[in-house]
Amino acid sequence: LHYKQLFTTYSSMTGLIVAIFLLSLLQLEPSSAGKPSVDYEYHLLVDDEIDEEIEGHQNETDYSWIYDDFTSCSVTCGGGTKISHVHCRDSENPEKLMPDSFCHETPKPYPIVRKCLKGDCLPRWVAFEWGICTTQCGEGVQYRRIECWQEKEDGSDSKVEVSGMCSHLPKPANSRNCNPRPCYVHWRRSDWGTCSTKCNLGVQQRTVLCNDIDNQPVNEAYCEDLERPSSSRPCNEGPCYYSWHTSEWSECSNMCGSGNR
Repeated sequence: LHYKQLFTTYSSMTGLIVAIFLLSLLQLEPSSAGKPSVDYEYHLLVDDEIDEEIEGHQNETDYSWIYDDFTSCSVTCGGGTKISHVHCRDSENPEKLMPDSFCHETPKPYPIVRKCLKGDCLPRWVAFEWGICTTQCGEGVQYRRIECWQEKEDGSDSKVEVSGMCSHLPKPANSRNCNPRPCYVHWRRSDWGTCSTKCNLGVQQRTVLCNDIDNQPVNEAYCEDLERPSSSRPCNEGPCYYSWHTSEWSECSNMCGSGNR
């Protein structure tokens, strides 16, 4: 009995088609005991023989790296960039995206980046960093530069030398108040209020405010480095005394004769 299997193919997850070749010879011969025996013999084809065997049978699909169309420009004015990305695609159906592993035979190319020019941008106000406050404590003023700038089509961005080009735009403020922290603060305490009870234990309350040198209230955060006085304390108005109190007599329960009240 002879059996020959040319090849078996299957497609892996990477897209490679793998061929397995097996040539088997089964021979039945009488044994010394007079009973049939089975001998197995396997032959694996070498590379040249494999090429000859699978020629005309292999149906591989070609995959290649294909660039997309360029994206739109990254800016609406001035100088920007546009990019063409590359993807692994089916050569027979370029619209079909494939995993990168399908194009493993060649390195993945880098995206192509090109400059794009969209014309000069409109002038605009540019505000620079604020300067230091004019005072270390107490209210002061900070200043900053405000200039009219324009980005050109070539991507350069600089101050506009022609005056009035930004005059139609609202101009940001070039100064602001700073250092609202007073130079001197203290806790100001009011007098204690009356006790919350007329006898026995109660509580007294008072107002505690953070004030500046003119005794004007300011944010309590400015007094956080100072120990805050208590705004309440217990009070004792002495023991309570009890006595009988009588009300006025009510009217008599009867209009005539004996009654109660």
